[in-house]
Amino acid sequence: MPGSREDYVIRMIREAVQALARLAGLRREGQFATAREELARGKRAIGGDAVPMLDRLVVETVVHLLADPRRVLTYAQLLDEESALERSAANAPRAAWARERAVAIARILGARPDAPLGVDDLLARVD
Repeated sequence: MPGSREDYVIRMIREAVQALARLAGLRREGQFATAREELARGKRAIGGDAVPMLDRLVVETVVHLLADPRRVLTYAQLLDEESALERSAANAPRAAWARERAVAIARILGARPDAPLGVDDLLARVD
């Protein structure tokens, strides 16, 4: 059932992208606690049952675990937005951590022959 698997991945990505859009707006409004809730929602959408581990695993393992390059890119975009959120909230250590992970994941994705559309934009923003 390749079609149903593809549909599932697309739904996951769509949910995470919607969370990203809400997160960016909340960050701009200074609603940091609500933005962090949206961030968690986006990570759950993209990571499913693995979400508790995603922020702790080495980035190569995260890329392998998420498998689909579009899921990996979306996770990196969430990290990029987390970095912006934490910079806005004056949490420099967490902002640097999230940016570093976003850069590392984007570089791995950018080197792959199946790099998804958008990875170059992310690299230009974070690298």
